Amino acid sequence: MPCCFSQATDLQSIEGMISAAGFTVCTVEDHTRHLNQTAAEFVFAYGSLHGFWQAVTGDSVLAAAACAAAQYTRPGLFLLIARKN
Repeated sequence: MPCCFSQATDLQSIEGMISAAGFTVCTVEDHTRHLNQTAAEFVFAYGSLHGFWQAVTGDSVLAAAACAAAQYTRPGLFLLIARKN
């Protein structure tokens, strides 16, 4: 079942796609620690990430899919600024 993480990829691949599209990466800032902190806050607020996703989606199956995809893709959070060549 598709979810927001189903197309996730690593930062190196994103940078490659941006370069292939004719852009030069100017700045990259890794903010994954903020995502991890937010996930921890969701666990405390909802009892688990599954509980959070179930509250967001209203569906236990979608919640399980989001948890599985997040575990598989290990999402991060970053700021990337690029300019057109």
